[in-house]
Amino acid sequence: MVFMDLEWLFPIPISVSFASTILFTLFALIGGWLIYLYGPYWRVRKVPGPPSLPLVGHLHLLAKHGPDVFSVLAKQYGPIYRFVYMTFFSFFLRIN
Repeated sequence: MVFMDLEWLFPIPISVSFASTILFTLFALIGGWLIYLYGPYWRVRKVPGPPSLPLVGHLHLLAKHGPDVFSVLAKQYGPIYRFVYMTFFSFFLRIN
């Protein structure tokens, strides 16, 4: 059996296949987490809207313009646009 020098990570000697299984599981969990976070964004990326900040979305625009932010965004991006509140996507349709 081949042993790796991973004593800094595991106090007991482990085999290469066990270490590769742990690394594969770790990468799969991180990849799944990224897909979970960015999956909704990739599906709606073609809907026009202002660029959003990570984790807060468009809250900075809401703080800047107040409740008139939706009419400001409709004038700039057209009658259909997206608004991100934290990590939730909302779509607005403005009808005159």
